[in-house]
Amino acid sequence: MDLAHREYHANNVGRAVALLDSCPPERRGWEWHHVHRLCNGHLLTLAGHTGRVTAARYSPDGARVLTASTDGTARVWDAATGKELFALTGHTGPVWVAEYNAAGNRILTAGDDHTPIVWDAKTGAKVCALAGHTGPITGARFAFFTVVTTATDGTLRNWNPQTGAQISSDRAAGFTDRRELRARVESPKGDRIVSLMLLRDGAPPLPIEELRDPDTQKPVLKLEAPVAGESAAFSADGRKVLIGTHDREAVLFDATTGKVLVRARGHTGPVTAVGLNPDATRFVTGGLDCTARVWAARPPDPVWPGPGEIAGHIQKVVLSADGTNVAFTDARHRTAVRDLATGAARALAPAPGDVRAAAWGPRGVRLLTVSGAAPTGKGPHPPRRFVIWDPVAGTEVGAGGTDALVASADRTGTYFVTAHPDRVRVWDAATGAERAAVPSAIGARAVRVAVGGTGFRVAVSDGSAVEVWDAPTGTRVHRFEAPRDREVTLEGITPDGRLLLRYRNDRTVVLYDVEKGEPEIAIRSQGGYPTAVALSPDGARLVAADDDETVRVWDRRSGQELLTFRVPYPVVGQLLFSPDGLALVAVRGTPDRPFVVWDATPVNRAFPRPYFGPPNP
Repeated sequence: MDLAHREYHANNVGRAVALLDSCPPERRGWEWHHVHRLCNGHLLTLAGHTGRVTAARYSPDGARVLTASTDGTARVWDAATGKELFALTGHTGPVWVAEYNAAGNRILTAGDDHTPIVWDAKTGAKVCALAGHTGPITGARFAFFTVVTTATDGTLRNWNPQTGAQISSDRAAGFTDRRELRARVESPKGDRIVSLMLLRDGAPPLPIEELRDPDTQKPVLKLEAPVAGESAAFSADGRKVLIGTHDREAVLFDATTGKVLVRARGHTGPVTAVGLNPDATRFVTGGLDCTARVWAARPPDPVWPGPGEIAGHIQKVVLSADGTNVAFTDARHRTAVRDLATGAARALAPAPGDVRAAAWGPRGVRLLTVSGAAPTGKGPHPPRRFVIWDPVAGTEVGAGGTDALVASADRTGTYFVTAHPDRVRVWDAATGAERAAVPSAIGARAVRVAVGGTGFRVAVSDGSAVEVWDAPTGTRVHRFEAPRDREVTLEGITPDGRLLLRYRNDRTVVLYDVEKGEPEIAIRSQGGYPTAVALSPDGARLVAADDDETVRVWDRRSGQELLTFRVPYPVVGQLLFSPDGLALVAVRGTPDRPFVVWDATPVNRAFPRPYFGPPNP
């Protein structure tokens, strides 16, 4: 998987797909689906052309996609399903231009056969041919109620698009041969351009490094990443610019900042045609590989929290058991609740003092927080309070446990568990009723509590020891003492009842068998020291973030390292999987970008899933 991942980032998508296909089905875990999603990140493949795709455009209403090709045809596709609706056949050579008019009821195509054609955009019927040029067409566009064309014969002509009659003919200013033409793609407001040098004798195009002023040709905006541009298109509002590259990818830029928004990889040849839909939520690409593809214009940066809503460093992130909501606390001691799919705010729950823990109840309809002054380390703990919230209304449903220290919830969100100075208490998440209480000698020093395993087991840790209890009977199952001079961190309980542990200032992550009283497997990082650890819901994949700015995925049974992510920041907060195991969340612990999500949704599932981070920095 790691090799396929590296091939993807080297833009060898075909090789990456071949490596994925060679992996036996029984070994296809989270990391396989993640890399597969990267290699198949497009929504639709428009397959039908037998030559290079030279133009790709959305209809003004965004319902259809228009493509043209060197195979002599243009084709119209359903933008939602990718189904070919009809082909425009009539040219006798390569088609270089394909455009809709503003009303969306006419299509203009042109190419090497000297004769542009106007078509009915609904039916594909030919309306008229614009005969008169004596050389290949270099440009063609709708202009108000006329059509304007240029050709290698050195003329610029105006036409009546209803009858095909020529209105005027003039010498084209700045005429050059088509194969040496410096093409210009202009923003809707005409305030900036992308200049493209068409291929000549197989040489790659010149790198595009900035957007320029159309009149002075001076740089207006520097692009974050220079690209060898083959094609370009602006969004309707001019705020984004999409560039298809010689290096087999399409890059979507923010046209106001120059930042890279999306890199679309999947074509096996140069991307020779690009277009954005009217609201810039999708884009289409066409390439030398004879295919066109539709992509989601997903932003790489978190789309929330918004300015003024979350302040300072994020202290805690928790996902609801049904995967619909996410809650996180900030430096203002508030718990923010968001819809994971849309980023829409649910509520802001004010909490007095330092929010120490948060946990979700069933179906995301209850949220528990533990708050109060931080412990001083001397004498009794300051008063604490846990609150069960309605996350939609932002109101309290129940409260109590003024001496609560930390909290957690089981995987189904049915129970809340809180640690107290002398015991661990189990609560019904829906009603707030106490279901069980078990004594704990280390409750007064508790820093972590976890629920899981076969039956209903609770583990509590104070950093030097871990106690495991059977909650229904109140029986202590096991006590684990950390090795001398090492502090143990309890990361959770696996579905089969193992403790997930890591040691401070040690590169080792341990799965501890409670029944045998010994480690089942110890995985040692070859990089830095682990700062956060997570286990997939099925217990098959172990993930650790290291302080050397990497995130590593291991097979839990064999200890084999499967995948390595390079990240441009240390993950100092948390790692956690979504309840369905198809998204991995890394909490950055920084105020500007609170967390990043990596996606592993199988490509045959509904698209897109929540996506709030770069696929792989």
